Amino acid sequence: MDSKSINVARYAGISSAVYFLAQLIDLGTTYLLSPDLRFESNVMIAKFGFGWSYLLISALLFSLVMVLIQIWMWRRLNRHLPDEQMAYTALYRRLLLGGSDGSSSQHETAQARGATMGVAFVAAYAAIASKAITCAWNVMLIAGSAPTHPPLIVTATKSFLAAGFGLFMFFVVPFWLHRRQKTA
Repeated sequence: MDSKSINVARYAGISSAVYFLAQLIDLGTTYLLSPDLRFESNVMIAKFGFGWSYLLISALLFSLVMVLIQIWMWRRLNRHLPDEQMAYTALYRRLLLGGSDGSSSQHETAQARGATMGVAFVAAYAAIASKAITCAWNVMLIAGSAPTHPPLIVTATKSFLAAGFGLFMFFVVPFWLHRRQKTA
């Protein structure tokens, strides 16, 4: 196994572990706040009355999907990292548009994969940020320093912060890896 593969496993593992830890904290704080799930904002629970079994199974499935997305995303990112001579803008062009110099159908496939990777990258980090924000909100509720029913503005703010973090990571991580590769 070469050093790039080890880095892919490490980065995917760290990102997945952070998400899984936030998922566990979210479940734990949810149980402390409302063992009967009265304050749960998950639509399937709030509107349709699903219980803890649904919540646990969905948390496990989302964690598994997160691990798979992280592995795929980091492998693709690592495969498309350029040599140190490539400009930063070319890095994103290569990530999002693919590296195919073949036929137009290969190029379109590479573009579709690149766009999917970009969306997956942003969504994966937004999910991590969303879990972290939810955990912080739950802790504030447990401490009694937040209202028990968050208004729509809090939910919207959480969504914008999570999406912003996802976009931030999309632009920072490949740049950081590219700079790190230049100095190595």
